[in-house]
Amino acid sequence: MDDNFKNFLKDFVKWIKLKTRIHISDNSTLSFKQREIWWANVGLNVGSEQNGKNENFERPVLVLKKFGHHLFWAIPLTSKKKDSIYRYEINYKSHHKNILDEIVEESKTGFAILNQLKAMSSKRLIRKLGVLPKDDFNNLREELKNIL
Repeated sequence: MDDNFKNFLKDFVKWIKLKTRIHISDNSTLSFKQREIWWANVGLNVGSEQNGKNENFERPVLVLKKFGHHLFWAIPLTSKKKDSIYRYEINYKSHHKNILDEIVEESKTGFAILNQLKAMSSKRLIRKLGVLPKDDFNNLREELKNIL
């Protein structure tokens, strides 16, 4: 068994354990809205599907459409620019706490991976990162419609 496969198996087992904890968790008080950008437990996926990063298999996602309190369409985000009709550049304000527990706002640029649109449970959401401005959100939706 080669090292790449061993590492994959280790990561897969870690993801299954985390996914089990996410599934049984209760975050019924969590509130999220369209246009918001969240860190989410995206997971370890198959083939060319976008994976999460770090030990929590997390990645920022844009809430494209909300279907009730617990289900939404998500578009994964990346910081890597790629010349593709499936990448759409976005600019947004990110909010996070610094070491002094103060809210810090900074401008961010990212890329929505339009061809990776997926349904997600709100149980996967970890923390809110920011909000996409309304005009930019509407432009992104038009781009998505163009590729469908």
